[in-house]
Amino acid sequence: MGQRIADLPEDIKKLVIQRWDEYKASHDGNEYTSDTAIRQCVSNVFHWEGTPEGHEFWSRVNDGKYDTFYKRYPKHVEPVINDQYSII
Repeated sequence: MGQRIADLPEDIKKLVIQRWDEYKASHDGNEYTSDTAIRQCVSNVFHWEGTPEGHEFWSRVNDGKYDTFYKRYPKHVEPVINDQYSII
């Protein structure tokens, strides 16, 4: 079945929604509204091969293999400050 958009990590969800917006802008008659799309699986809301990431990327995300996303889009990690003089 795949991953529901609503259940994805926030950064992945943002990209899925962006790709869905791009898809629906170029395809008249997309059946989903933003309220219904968020409840769908990634596989149901846009054609993967038409994205910069491609089919294999989205197939792995849809299977819950989020490492694929983070290899392409690394998380921005804030440094941990343990006192006023050093950064870990």
